[in-house]
Amino acid sequence: TVCYYSCQECQEPVTESLIFISDDKQHDYHAVYQFQVLAHRHLQDVCNINVSHIVQFTDGCAAQYKSKGPFYDMSCSLKDFGCAFERHFFGSRHGKGPSDGESAVVKSSATRAIKAGTAVITTPQELFAYCIESPLNKQPEGPGCHHRLRTFFLVATADINRARDSVTTLPGMHSLHAVKCVEENSLLTRQLSCTCPPCQSGIGDCKKFDIAGPWTKNTLKSAGPIRANGPVHADQPPANGPDHADQPPADDPVHADQPSADGPVHADAPVRAEQATAATVGDFCVVAVGGRHRTVHFYAKVTEE
Repeated sequence: TVCYYSCQECQEPVTESLIFISDDKQHDYHAVYQFQVLAHRHLQDVCNINVSHIVQFTDGCAAQYKSKGPFYDMSCSLKDFGCAFERHFFGSRHGKGPSDGESAVVKSSATRAIKAGTAVITTPQELFAYCIESPLNKQPEGPGCHHRLRTFFLVATADINRARDSVTTLPGMHSLHAVKCVEENSLLTRQLSCTCPPCQSGIGDCKKFDIAGPWTKNTLKSAGPIRANGPVHADQPPANGPDHADQPPADDPVHADQPSADGPVHADAPVRAEQATAATVGDFCVVAVGGRHRTVHFYAKVTEE
């Protein structure tokens, strides 16, 4: 994440890169939310910035920014952070920005250090330690103006909460290019994005209204609590279907008259010798039939020796 804010000393723009290193491999909106929590806390508590409005520019990645989960988080920004979030989405294949460049700088530096034998990096913790001790870590060296900064954060998977509330999908969300918070479960959306002075300040009419169009208020409908694998409802059956007392286990034999999912198998088809096992009349067994390019597995019943 690359942040831009006004210097507390001279009011000139400050560019600070916030690099999040984590062992989490899901890369979903739950992780993004935790990153936002840490970023907001850093800006308020460390940089002493009174954050009242946050404008984000992102790509349209559904897993992280542009789906029902991220939209719900956007609507809760006033409640969770005390400031309204506003998000603008780049068009398809146009989402590369400064944050991608920052990631490339960090990975390139770590790669050179490993090849040179000056660092051993095998875990996220070791990468974080390397970044903190290297020139990549750009922190204020004293009082005064500092307009180019880079800060690193280590985020453990256990710190990411995935048991959070969910909402239903907002129709047409993938065609939207601007979203901003109104209140919990309520968003303003726009088909096109505009950052003219009236749109930035919220005072006056948009200068590109005839192109960008109006803001539309949308209400998000609650879908109940979620777990890591999706919404959970009291009346929802298990993921593998209802339980039945007479249902055989998955590894039980299939009846002899049940056809194979891959179609009929000819009786004279070759059988792999290495998979043949001893069986008696009445037993069920798995037989692999096929040649070099295709093999079909099916259940069979031994009818004679």
